Amino acid sequence: MKIGKTIKIVRTLKGIRQKELAEKINISHNYLSALENDKKEPSLVLLNKLSKFLEVPLTLLLIENLDASSMSEKQMDLFIKFKEIVNEYQNLKKNSPK
Repeated sequence: MKIGKTIKIVRTLKGIRQKELAEKINISHNYLSALENDKKEPSLVLLNKLSKFLEVPLTLLLIENLDASSMSEKQMDLFIKFKEIVNEYQNLKKNSPK
């Protein structure tokens, strides 16, 4: 999964339209669409804006993009635990009443 797909999932789970998110973080709707389709990569500044507006930790947006092949065994264990936490968080958000 690429970061754009992660952004789209979080945005969708929160019930936020693309146009609304783009306006709130001061980018064009077309640019946000390109980000969500992994045609563009966001800067760290933009990722920080996204995480604040979407009210999710920046690490949630980044976790799916880590390259696990270069991790040590201890790092891999932590990575797996963190992914489990992220998945649990996503499931909680998906199943919570709005």
